Amino acid sequence: MTRIFQDAHEIETHFAKNWDKQISQFVEKYKDNMIARQIFPVRDVGASVAIDVVTVYTRANEGAAIVAKGVVPEGSAFVSSAANFPIYQIVDGFVIHEKDIKLHPDAKARDMDLVLRHVHRKEDSFSINGQSSLNEDGLVDSVPTANKITTGTNHGAWNGTDTTIDIHADFISDIGLLSGNYNPAWVLGNRTDIMYLYSLDSERQPYWKTIAPLFGKSENDSPTDWIKISNHVTAGNVYIGPKDPEAAELVVSENPYYRAIPMQRGGNYPIEICEWMTIEFHDTDAFGEIATG
Repeated sequence: MTRIFQDAHEIETHFAKNWDKQISQFVEKYKDNMIARQIFPVRDVGASVAIDVVTVYTRANEGAAIVAKGVVPEGSAFVSSAANFPIYQIVDGFVIHEKDIKLHPDAKARDMDLVLRHVHRKEDSFSINGQSSLNEDGLVDSVPTANKITTGTNHGAWNGTDTTIDIHADFISDIGLLSGNYNPAWVLGNRTDIMYLYSLDSERQPYWKTIAPLFGKSENDSPTDWIKISNHVTAGNVYIGPKDPEAAELVVSENPYYRAIPMQRGGNYPIEICEWMTIEFHDTDAFGEIATG
């Protein structure tokens, strides 16, 4: 008897409704853990874009001017250039065996959840640390040297081993080095370093309360709104920056979706979860780094 095997379309038909719902709900469910999408503005360029071409303008005069009635304004003068940002694919996946087609779609919900987590973690890793094999820098390698408070220039180690510790002064110093065109909106660091912001100063007040105004917040605002933790940041430094598209953007061509691939040897159907995105730094002078050691 000739056996007829299921094709990839039948895999989709059986699992599609469940997977589509799970993917659409994933961001809402886990958005608090998607650090890159919290600290960088997200811009959707559409699935047809493979290279994002950004026009960079440099102002050649003072721009807007105050003039008397009847005086012809000079107008703004700009010098423009193009910056090209390739869109990269993030992909992970799992395998469904032909026997699995008989299962309820919920049986593979855990596989989908894990792979979606992996894709978004790679999105965070790429945005923070870049990808050396692609010669792409992330936040860590984009901070100019002039915008860094180092171990030699900070106000003591944050762990309290130095009597000169003054976390508030470190933030004052670093923010003073940044471009005045932006307002810092967040602090990012490894859990070890971020926890020092919750320790108490000499007035028995958490340090985060004293630095909150520097980020446009008050002590009544939740610190988790602007203090972000990521294990993709190596302990020893924290980073600060604005959430402004003129400084940096997370550019998305396609949010995560799945591909069902025809059956392979052994009766296995590979399922790939793909996303197309890139991180773009337009003005690195907006970002700073503080050594905590």
